Amino acid sequence: MMANGETADQSLSGLLDQALPHARPERLGHLILRGDPQFFRLTAEESEEVVRTALGLGVRYAEELVAEQGSRDPLALAARLGIKVVISDDRSRYGHVLQYAEYHSRPPQIQVYRKAMESINRLLEDPAIAELLGLSDVTPAFLAHELFHHLDNLPDRQPAKRVRQVVTMSLGPWRIRSGLIAAPEVAAGSFAQTLLPMPFHLKLFDLLAIFGESPIRAAEWARSLARADDESRLTA
Repeated sequence: MMANGETADQSLSGLLDQALPHARPERLGHLILRGDPQFFRLTAEESEEVVRTALGLGVRYAEELVAEQGSRDPLALAARLGIKVVISDDRSRYGHVLQYAEYHSRPPQIQVYRKAMESINRLLEDPAIAELLGLSDVTPAFLAHELFHHLDNLPDRQPAKRVRQVVTMSLGPWRIRSGLIAAPEVAAGSFAQTLLPMPFHLKLFDLLAIFGESPIRAAEWARSLARADDESRLTA
């Protein structure tokens, strides 16, 4: 039972029905930003600006890449950009963090973790889930996510983590500043959404990943998203 006495549908399709109306890119981007170690240093207005700027950066990079290469296929784009794609059976869980793919810059390479990817794709074998999300394979989405990190690492680009720098220490007139490591993740999800295109930011896949481990935690994630979205609309 929910706190108000309402029963929650803890099937994945039911949770997606609850989450999708609230899964605006701005709201999902804010969820990512809240995980940044420097988040507490940002005002509400600054947080909104960071999310808006990072989302826009992802859109711009995707549109520029499509215009330049004439393709939306992440695998084809990786080949054209000289990025090797490796399917790996290596361990992909580090503590509480489960990685689906990872970008390495030297040499440029995207490592796709087979077992982690298959764990999500098994959920998409349910026709109801595939229809709600509009896809049957998440691999292109995660490849697209890592393509952004390649573009973000190019020497002629200002890294997305510097969309805003915060002061972490003051020593008299001296200021030590830090970028926001969550900002590239906000931008990468927006890049994937624009490139493929998808109707939602990549962060929504967290619901599937959590559901695979704990439907109860997934239900709480969906409710938290709805509450946060409702609160943001009330204060807008």
